[in-house]
Parts: sequence; C-alpha cells; structure tokens
Amino acid sequence: MEDKYENISIKVKDGIPDCYVELCSRKIMSDEVLLRNLFTLVGTNTYKLSSNISKEIIPNHNAYSSVAIVEEVGDDYKNIDIGSVVLISPYMNKYIKLKKLQKLKKECIMFDEISKNIDLVDATFIPLICKAIDICNDISMSDSKELIVLGCDLLGVIIVRLLKRIDIHPIIIIDNNDIKQEILKKSGAKYIIYKNQYKLKSINKNVKNIINLTSEKWAQEIQRNIQNNIDQVKYYNCNSEINRSLSHDNKINAVSLLASGELNVTDLIGQHVHAEHISDTIKAIRNNDFLGRALVYDW
Repeated sequence: MEDKYENISIKVKDGIPDCYVELCSRKIMSDEVLLRNLFTLVGTNTYKLSSNISKEIIPNHNAYSSVAIVEEVGDDYKNIDIGSVVLISPYMNKYIKLKKLQKLKKECIMFDEISKNIDLVDATFIPLICKAIDICNDISMSDSKELIVLGCDLLGVIIVRLLKRIDIHPIIIIDNNDIKQEILKKSGAKYIIYKNQYKLKSINKNVKNIINLTSEKWAQEIQRNIQNNIDQVKYYNCNSEINRSLSHDNKINAVSLLASGELNVTDLIGQHVHAEHISDTIKAIRNNDFLGRALVYDW
C-alpha cells in the first residue's frame, strides 16, 4: 500500500474559513521536495498591504512566512538534506510539495535553510526583519533623525525597535485599528498621534523622512497634507516585495539580532493557533482581541 499522510489545511469557502483534512500520497517526483509545515506567521492588520509583502489567505490575515522541515527529497536535489529546517513563503497547510526549486527562487519564493542558533518560531519573523533592516539602513544615512511612520503593523514595530538601537525615535500616526500604544511606546516611539486627531502644526519642520505602512488611499491623504507643511520629504513606501530584502547580509544580521536577544519578537505574538480552532480565532480577530499582533499557526 502506498504511503500516505493526512494534510491539514485552512481554506476559505463562501467567505468562511474552515479546517480541512485530506489523505495525500507521499510519493514525489524527481524535481519535487516534500515539506512538513511547522509554523506560519500571520499578522492581524485591519488594512491590506501589497500582496507582494504579505499573502492574505483569510480576511485580516496577512501571512508572511512559514518554517518547515524537509520530509522527502527528489533525486534532482543532492544538496538538500532530509530533516533540514527551512524558511519558505507562507502556506496555510501542514504538508507542501514544492516543484522545480530553482524556478521558484527566480520567482521570489523563499527557500532558505535556517540557522540552528535561533528559535524556530522567531525564525518566521526573518523576512519582516530583513525588510526592516533595509529601511533602517536607508534612514540611518539621512541627515535628519526626525521621522514619521504612517500606520504601524508588525513590520512597523520591528522598524521602530531597530531605529531605537541607533537613537532614532519616530513619530507614529496610526489608525484607531493599529497596534496598541503601549507596545509602540515601549518599542521606542517618540509619541503617537491618531489619524483623526493629528495636527500638522505639531510636526517638527525637521522631519525629512516618512515611512508608509498603510493602504495607499490613507497614505496619500496624509502625505498630501504633510507635504503642504514640510518641504523636501523622502517617502519610503513599504508596500513592495519583501523577498527583495532577503539578501545574504540581511539574513545574517536578522539571525544575529534574534540569537543575541538584541531584538525581541516574542511579545508581538498574540496567540498560537491550531487549524481546527480557526473558527474561534476568526471570532477573536473580529473582536480585535489580537489587534496588530501576530498569530502563529502550529501545524
């Protein structure tokens, strides 16, 4: 009898997410790799970023990455070891068959072996940290330390924490549905202004950099008003491909920050979730129980 496995997945049908189980064959082709998903990192933002930086599989779920273990390897891949733990693009199912890895890499699908020096749940944050490192490197080259961040999701909090290490404390303009204030203040925000309360006169004329973490419509509205009060502002639009930030140097830096404890991400996790409890999780999200924080799906 052919060896099979139970594949657990979360699918949305008629707008309702639910857990499904199906029996699948373990047999793989020579150009395939079978992975067992361990964790998937999901943000609970109430606005949708570009699909290139996150993958919205469930409403208000922006899936960023998964960590998986290599279960089976096709004959074409001599350099991939069974038992290796890898960082991959996000999947909302337990088992994944990846085909033609070189082609996938060219299409910006993540497939990187994970260092044994870091916690595997923390490792799911590596793509976000790499994106944050890219932005912070640009900001650090600026002649002004005055900075505004429009909106603040998981990526925004990581940016704020990295900027704090170089003594930059941004002003945050947030929607009422963004991440909680106490997390932002603890992370290093200078002060926080709500979208419907911000006063342009209170913004220092020395502000030269604005990081956009919001939907385009809101960003354009605020940027237009700010531009009337502040000249020569550089905008950093974060709605761009996250995988472009996954350079070797950025990944090494991200792993070092996590392994040394210089960057803590554990407090950004709202809850660990099992697929069979997806209905309860969706209810909690609709009640804003995990506002702006991460969910980690344990497969």
